[in-house]
Amino acid sequence: PPRSTLFPYTTLFRSVGSSIIMQTFVRSPCSRAMTRLSSVAPLFRRRVSSIPVVDISPWTMAGASDSAKRLAGAQLGKAFETAGFAVIEGHGVPANVLEAMRLKSNHFFQYAPEHVKHAIKAAPLHGAQGYHVQGHENVAQLLGDFSRKPDMVERIWFRNLHNLQSKGGCGASLPDDLPKFPNEDEVPGFRDALERYFDGFCDVHRTLMAMAECALELPAGYFDPFYGPNMGTETSVANYLRQRCASGKVDAPKLDDDDDDVAFGAHTDSGGLTILSTDAPGLEVYLADGWTPVPLIDGTLVVNVGRLLSRWTNDRWLASIHRVKKPANRRLTLVSFFSPRADAIVGGLPTCDVPLYEPFLVKDFLHQRHLLHIPPEQRSHEEQTIRKEFWEAADPTTRQEA
Repeated sequence: PPRSTLFPYTTLFRSVGSSIIMQTFVRSPCSRAMTRLSSVAPLFRRRVSSIPVVDISPWTMAGASDSAKRLAGAQLGKAFETAGFAVIEGHGVPANVLEAMRLKSNHFFQYAPEHVKHAIKAAPLHGAQGYHVQGHENVAQLLGDFSRKPDMVERIWFRNLHNLQSKGGCGASLPDDLPKFPNEDEVPGFRDALERYFDGFCDVHRTLMAMAECALELPAGYFDPFYGPNMGTETSVANYLRQRCASGKVDAPKLDDDDDDVAFGAHTDSGGLTILSTDAPGLEVYLADGWTPVPLIDGTLVVNVGRLLSRWTNDRWLASIHRVKKPANRRLTLVSFFSPRADAIVGGLPTCDVPLYEPFLVKDFLHQRHLLHIPPEQRSHEEQTIRKEFWEAADPTTRQEA
């Protein structure tokens, strides 16, 4: 471009520093003037080759200055713009709350009798509440890949624990689907530990959305009407295994290891923010240098951006592809997925002048993501075609269908 085109932004680079160079280019879809530089943005977005660690304690502890909060918000926003992931410190969830949930979960997976697992077995549908046996899920379908073997994970799935009447979440349309908790006599204290853990993650989510308002230059409280008591939440207590099962039966024998070193296939998450805690390495994100391990740091949580939130930000924030490698033995992950209320209509943010997408109903968007778990031959005629923007990171220059 001619120097006259670049000059105003060159001045900005010099006065603010290199960290703003990346932020300015990445924000290009949200500025009419900056759209002329949009082709340069991917070069800067790909520069990151590690997962940023962000201290969010200015937002969780009393007495922090406004400048400290703005800095933490900017750091979180930069992490989401360049990696789509962040490891967060100072989140405020007590260590004993996470440890209690971990102990109860391990007790269920390792020591609960098979009839206890059978009693809360989920329907054979993605997002159904209850216990999912290994061999049920293939999360790579979210990228259109139906060729992978089933994922090597067993899990208990819960939805909308904050409000059982909420219609939010990917599987909220399933009929007569209520939470299923392990028998209290067999796994004492499980439900209490789950509720305290979930309450803690809800607090973290509220904090992160307030930080998101700061990072995206939105008014305080902007996201509140989109969430609240009718937001969608899905919680998974997942046990990743080293060996693959012979079938999807609860008591199926384990097979010898195969040559696939991935326990949970490559995918992007569907909704808003995902928050997780894990006890072993294995989570990897596809960044500039290829598959990059998420650092396992004691006392931290991991948070990442889903496709809905990425689209809401006009692709300013990335919904990065990630996967889980086989654990050395096993790996326990506590994860909660948050999405706006099902009846919310999401359009371009006020700070975005050139939206790449039409406004959409949250329920409709999540339904399209839910369909990705169904092989094409099993979908209805009307649901055969799913637009590429629902299953792949969007390219604003193309609108393909698959």
